[in-house]
Amino acid sequence: MNIGIESNGKGKEFARPVLILKKHNRYSCLVVSLTTKAHQKLSYYQIDKKNHPDVYANLSQIRVMDSKRLISKMFFLGQENFIIVKNQIRKFNSL
Repeated sequence: MNIGIESNGKGKEFARPVLILKKHNRYSCLVVSLTTKAHQKLSYYQIDKKNHPDVYANLSQIRVMDSKRLISKMFFLGQENFIIVKNQIRKFNSL
């Protein structure tokens, strides 16, 4: 379970979808939280308009996560869209 202003997931285990940005080692990775709720804020970015039109990355919720928290794979984001998401994160963090 998360604390403070961190977003909790749903269900008994508080599962939350994430996009893995970088694998640090076999125990941890850098992730950004995903949501299906569209927001008109700079911190939300639609990751794949064609294949996943209802999935947004919350660019303000990037964190290192233990790989033990990863439960299942939902989908694979193509390289072109992945690079665009990473560039959006860089833009957001430079504000």
